[in-house]
Amino acid sequence: MARQRPDAARAGRPGKLRVALALVREPGACDGGEQPEDGGRWQIAGQEYETNPRLSLPPAYPEFVRMWGACRGGMGGYSSWSDQGGVSDQAAWVIDAFGFLSGVDQELSKRAPPT
Repeated sequence: MARQRPDAARAGRPGKLRVALALVREPGACDGGEQPEDGGRWQIAGQEYETNPRLSLPPAYPEFVRMWGACRGGMGGYSSWSDQGGVSDQAAWVIDAFGFLSGVDQELSKRAPPT
């Protein structure tokens, strides 16, 4: 039996977790139809998309990003986990995805213009 990997980890696939994080951070980003009103391309998380990435993003991705946000604590750590127990009781892919999201969140925070 072939080993299954999450969609975002498959070679050649766009970064669904990255897009989901950007959309959760900016809920109004990519509102609209398949194409932007100005006829250009969608810009999100520093990448361009010909079609609206919100429309092709499975709902599980933003839900997972929201769960990651709920588990975060201060100083870059985690105050709780998605499953009962400590870090060794969590699925390895969850730990990897949480780490990935933390890195992308930091990257996007550096890009964000000061308010």
